[in-house]
Amino acid sequence: IFKKNEIINVGTESGVSVKNLAETIKKITKWNGKFIYNRKMQDGSKIKKLSSKKMNSFIKWKPKTTLIKGLKETIKFYNINYKKFQKY
Repeated sequence: IFKKNEIINVGTESGVSVKNLAETIKKITKWNGKFIYNRKMQDGSKIKKLSSKKMNSFIKWKPKTTLIKGLKETIKFYNINYKKFQKY
């Protein structure tokens, strides 16, 4: 059972590097820019991975959307709605 206001991760148990995530978004958006990496400023883990073990023990949830599909849907939503959020 969860505590009131407890933070629960929602993830797929598989990781993705920041570089691979950026390259995937670049491909989906057809952006032709170039990334500049500063290896002197590296910190944190190279791969970001969320564990859903706590949540799965409670509700037996599994993701139905792939990372690619989720990114495409999020980018589409942003492109349609970004003007609404510019004031924030």
